[in-house]
Amino acid sequence: MTRPYVDTEVEIGVPPGTEVPDPLGGERIWVKRNSEAAALLKQEEEDAVPVAYDELSQVDGPALLHTYEIDAIGYDRTDYILHDDEHAIATPMGENAFLVELENFLLDRGEEAEDLLHVEAESQLAPPEGP
Repeated sequence: MTRPYVDTEVEIGVPPGTEVPDPLGGERIWVKRNSEAAALLKQEEEDAVPVAYDELSQVDGPALLHTYEIDAIGYDRTDYILHDDEHAIATPMGENAFLVELENFLLDRGEEAEDLLHVEAESQLAPPEGP
């Protein structure tokens, strides 16, 4: 495994000016259908009411998202973090020289990788291009 080159968090994002109640009992929280966030919400906040979405553009209220998705939809980040993701890459055993080169490449481009995550999240909000 490489060392982590990008660190993201799964946390609750809210529309600007909105507060997140603590605890979340009975609160409707948007989560991507069949996602890690949906499983985390069930595990950590069993009284919260998950509202499933398929497209990021459908989110309309407090949501459990990756930090780059929160930024993409213009929501405020909260301190309600449920998971910290450290992104790394697995390589075949015995490929030490390759692993060193790959780690150096990734670590030199950590900010670029983070920017690409933001671009990907923003692309989910754009209307599909016509023929």
